[in-house]
Amino acid sequence: MGGRQKKSAIDTAILLTTEIERNSRSKKKTSTLFLDVKGAFDHVSMNKLLDICKNLNLPTSLIAWISSFLKERLLKLSFDGQIETFKPINTGIPQGSPISPILFLIYIRDLFSANSIKYLSYIDDIALTTFSTSWKKNIISLERATKQIYALGKENAIQFDLAKTELIHFSTSKDTKTASIKLPNEEIIQPSTLVRWLGIWFDPGLSFKQHVTIRATQAKTSFYRMAGLANSEKGLSPKAMRQLYMACVTSIADYGSILWWKGQNQFKKILQSLQNLTLRKILGVFKTSPIKPMEIEAALCPPEVRLNAGIKQYAFRLLKISPSHPVNLIATKLATEKENQDVVATPRRKQLKPTQLEKIKNSIQKDFDPLILEGIHHFYFPPWKKEVPYKVNISKLGKEEAAMIHNLAFKYRCKNTITIYTDASSTLEGIGIGIGIAVILPNGRISHQETINIGVNQLVYNGELLGVTKAIEYANSIAQPGNKFKIYSDNQAGLFRLKTPSDLPGQSCQIKAIKAAEAIQNKGAEISLNWVPGHTSVQGNELADSLAKEATKIPSSSHETSYASIGMDIKRMKSENWIAILNTNNFHQPSSTYSRNYPWKISSKIRVPGNIKRSTICALFQLKIGHGYFKSYLKRFGISSNDNCRCGGKESPDHLLLSCPLYKMARKTLNKDNPTVRPTMKYLLHTKAGIIKTLEFIEATRIATRSWHLNRMHEEEEEEGGEEGGWTERL
Repeated sequence: MGGRQKKSAIDTAILLTTEIERNSRSKKKTSTLFLDVKGAFDHVSMNKLLDICKNLNLPTSLIAWISSFLKERLLKLSFDGQIETFKPINTGIPQGSPISPILFLIYIRDLFSANSIKYLSYIDDIALTTFSTSWKKNIISLERATKQIYALGKENAIQFDLAKTELIHFSTSKDTKTASIKLPNEEIIQPSTLVRWLGIWFDPGLSFKQHVTIRATQAKTSFYRMAGLANSEKGLSPKAMRQLYMACVTSIADYGSILWWKGQNQFKKILQSLQNLTLRKILGVFKTSPIKPMEIEAALCPPEVRLNAGIKQYAFRLLKISPSHPVNLIATKLATEKENQDVVATPRRKQLKPTQLEKIKNSIQKDFDPLILEGIHHFYFPPWKKEVPYKVNISKLGKEEAAMIHNLAFKYRCKNTITIYTDASSTLEGIGIGIGIAVILPNGRISHQETINIGVNQLVYNGELLGVTKAIEYANSIAQPGNKFKIYSDNQAGLFRLKTPSDLPGQSCQIKAIKAAEAIQNKGAEISLNWVPGHTSVQGNELADSLAKEATKIPSSSHETSYASIGMDIKRMKSENWIAILNTNNFHQPSSTYSRNYPWKISSKIRVPGNIKRSTICALFQLKIGHGYFKSYLKRFGISSNDNCRCGGKESPDHLLLSCPLYKMARKTLNKDNPTVRPTMKYLLHTKAGIIKTLEFIEATRIATRSWHLNRMHEEEEEEGGEEGGWTERL
């Protein structure tokens, strides 16, 4: 594993945990010895590597290329300010090239030949796993395999790092403490109760408690570094802080969650505590601010929702990659074992406890029928095939300008140019995704119109992709020497997908498009795919759009489920999970809470415009949540002795925004669009237009900002002779 696409460290780790879980439910004891190749790339013998390549019957030209890649390299060392001159180096594999890990995997492949042991490796990190009915038998098997692998390593100039050699028995039984292993070099390795491998901390019971604790601590350290970049008055914008949190904090805390997340409350609390800290820092709000409103305003779903979605995304990834992928192979074995167990099941026979991998697969399995799933021909396109037999032109101009240029080009097109417009649509009253195709001859006559319905289990994107493909196939059916076909679509994503050959979803359309385009070229005709802006008075596109809308109402010609549709369902389920949690918490909330004032409105991004001062944005969030630099809040928490505004009213968010006479002139910006209608808090703080106006109002008045609050309090203290006693220092 490793060193290649779609062979990740998490894939390797889940293969190990699945093996342990399978053995456990069969009442077998599992032991694993972890080895690390010392020096890895640096100690590879060039001659030995070339011999291995020859024994594998690799092409002579490829072996010659590898030899050239390894030769004529220079090395210069720098130590304590001293720099050596360049010297030739004849061993090792240069690091930094994508081919280097692959060559290393070829070099160590002969190490893994013992049949009694399960081998797992991720580049130079190796795990030897065995199982039996006793720990003694496991030790004997591991010692035998270790002796063999050390001998093979010696033959190939491979050494193992003793400091990184660890043994673990996957059981909480006390009798594992004495089950140590003797290495061929006479070193004794005692069993560990915690082993770090591929960034995952494994414990004997696979509880991963220590792993989550360690990763959360590391993530919190990362948060404190990030926290210095902003406060409630200055620093990075909330959007930038949120981005840092997702990239630098959750990526650390959630690492390996595919293995350990099973909805445990203890893990949920650890991660929620970390997120609570970050929410306050992102939004610049008070520590007393309620969590759920902060999550909505920061567009950060609860950790449990994020982790549940991560499980589904991993299952979705497994669905899209090859059935021959190691994780999919073991998943197939698990499914076969379950089927066989179900056949012989009796009322007294217990069902097999599902492994984590089975739970992952089942997380989305019920949401589609695998028999009608979009097909992918894995490894159809070789990695070096990047060309397609058609040009793909996507303008970088704005929609209006691009439409004007298109209409001019269409008006003065060549006499041998046949123009084809395609579009796809979805309507509320429709019974599926509709596709429309319109063919216009050089004389301007519409020679062909076509409508297709591809059903409800696909997206408009799939319709756009298929529409262009059908257009290419139609062009092939009428192509004559000298013809020029220009196919237009208003969907850039579909055109980009057809531009680059791959085994990603949408491949079936791409294969058909390439075959049809090659046939067109063989007939002496030309073809190009082009973007045209939609809904900009381009007549051909408008015609295709109307045909697509008609097609949504005709019977479907396909029952296929697309991967894009499943991916959209996963996103929808994530939102539904979040809403369900919000509604559960909302059930016991009093009527004055955020949820009663503002309907839940979840989003994937913070709903405030850019280029606004951080102090202004933070004041907006404080006003909306109800915890901030205004006296209705400060008195409630004993920070101020009164809640009086300087105008005499009660200083609260709605008072400051809607009625305080001190800001009467500035308030005109809040209702300038409709002066006769008084704006509401819901409009000002919960709609896009209202938020923009409120930010302008705060920018003009500085209300609810820390500087406004401190200035206001100092003035009041001077007027009252310092009766407040300097309480502002508490903020």
